[in-house]
Amino acid sequence: MSTPRPRVIDADGHFCEPWHIWTEYTDPQLHELMPRSAGIDDDGFEIVRFGGIDRSTAPLGTGASITPGGTIPERLTTTWDEGFPGGFDPAQRVRDLDI
Repeated sequence: MSTPRPRVIDADGHFCEPWHIWTEYTDPQLHELMPRSAGIDDDGFEIVRFGGIDRSTAPLGTGASITPGGTIPERLTTTWDEGFPGGFDPAQRVRDLDI
């Protein structure tokens, strides 16, 4: 007889929009104001441009918030595009939850 697997509820998961959604679904006149990556700062953190203003994301990279273990030192500078696929893709999220 196998031991039943415990049921786990992800109560702190983050589901986020990929960068491209802002330009795909907004009026082209507003694209300059939409959030997007604007490079990497000297400390390795992603720079986010929002409303025409660039800001470093230190001390927690943008992708760290959607990456399991994102707060451990090796993952702090994770960029949005490097973030865990389950942070963007619903089908992948269900697979992640099954794990």
